Amino acid sequence: MSVSTEEFRVIGPTDAIVAVLGRDTKLPCRVSPPMNVRDMELRWFRSKFSEAAFSYKNGREEGEEQLALYRGRTSLEEDFLARGEAAMRIRGVRVPDNGQYTCFFRKENFYEEATFELKVAGW
Repeated sequence: MSVSTEEFRVIGPTDAIVAVLGRDTKLPCRVSPPMNVRDMELRWFRSKFSEAAFSYKNGREEGEEQLALYRGRTSLEEDFLARGEAAMRIRGVRVPDNGQYTCFFRKENFYEEATFELKVAGW
């Protein structure tokens, strides 16, 4: 008899991401071991879980809890979801985007997160 576990680790950038003011940037995260994350809840947030920079659930973007600062400026890079990689794209980086981010992945009752820094250059 084999027992399968749904557990995984979320891995974010180990070094700060440096983004140029006014340009687009990506905030990547991945799961280990690699697995399809298309059906998971994915969220990038700043200091509070309920204040999302970007949220994806049930196969689509969720905008209800998104901070006004990010509305219309964020999207999900979906190319590699099947192999466990996801990234939030921010269009037109602004000074207030500078700071700490957490990426959060949840599958059913199990979740993990990773925290990293975004530094805005050029201001």
